[in-house]
Formats: sequence, structure tokens, C-alpha cells
Amino acid sequence: MEKAAGIPPIGWGVILVIAFLIFIVIMMKGIRFGMGDKSLSIGKMDEKIEDINKILS
Repeated sequence: MEKAAGIPPIGWGVILVIAFLIFIVIMMKGIRFGMGDKSLSIGKMDEKIEDINKILS
């Protein structure tokens, strides 16, 4: 924790911007964790909405 306290505010800003950009890329491209039946898919919201619409139709 002592090392984190030594990071200047501009450094935290840079870390925040980089984390936000990584978040945007993951949401656009999507990522899947897990194997076989047990998996967690994050992102690709357009595909998920289309799948739900197909099920409901």
C-alpha cells in the first residue's frame, strides 16, 4: 500500500484512462472465460440482444 500512496495524481489519471480504454475494447470485442458448459461471456452485447430476440420470436 505504501507504493500506491507514492503515485502522483497524474499517474492515477493515466491508469484510469488506460483501464477505461481496455474496458471499452473488451465490451466491443467481447471475451469468454471458462471451458465447455461452464463459461462466462463478457461483451458482444449486440449478439446477445439478437439471440434473445430470436428466442422470443
